[in-house]
Amino acid sequence: MTVKISRRTKVNLNEFYGNGISQTLVIKDFYQKIFNEITNIKWVPDQRGPYNTIPEWTQSVVPSDDGERINEERKMGKTSLDSCPVKLRELIEEMLKDERVIGDMSHIYKLKLDYIDIWNGVEDMGWHWDGPCQSEMISLIYFNDKDLDIEYGGSIEAGVRDIQAGKDWMKEYLDVERVAIFPPIGRLQVWINNTNPRFVHKTNKLKDAKSNRLTMTFGVSLIPN
Repeated sequence: MTVKISRRTKVNLNEFYGNGISQTLVIKDFYQKIFNEITNIKWVPDQRGPYNTIPEWTQSVVPSDDGERINEERKMGKTSLDSCPVKLRELIEEMLKDERVIGDMSHIYKLKLDYIDIWNGVEDMGWHWDGPCQSEMISLIYFNDKDLDIEYGGSIEAGVRDIQAGKDWMKEYLDVERVAIFPPIGRLQVWINNTNPRFVHKTNKLKDAKSNRLTMTFGVSLIPN
């Protein structure tokens, strides 16, 4: 499958609001600085989850009483900005103020960082909407020392679904039209519109489950100027 990767660094608002996703490349200087911080993190095996390894600081989250994953993710989100390396948080906050990255979005919103998460590996996760995480925008950045094609696995897909009356639209994802697919190549960044439950995405497993695929995600609140 041939996939066209945009070389731009600035969020495309027509894509973001039209299809629910915009793909960019991280500015090289930002990418290198963030990658340097990630390589200095202490990584540990993911004993409870689907990944190969995770940062040690993410283990400080106590499992939720009800066992619901979304509640654990919310708890981690609330503590992640205090637990993660300060320099890493500052780099993402700097990115969210840079017009070379957010473009005209800066004319409409102030972008506030909600949480940061990082992992090595990939979860094979079907179509879903991340609305319950309570951030209006989600971004993912991929860190790999080689370009990975679609056949390698670990890609992210975006789609638009119908919300059908009488269906549990938090659990049933019917009639999804795929609008984009991106392999996890180094510097690739996606920006996901998380305000519209029709915009959904999915991740695909790696052919070799033990292969490295470093991913960082962060949530963003869009505060009107």
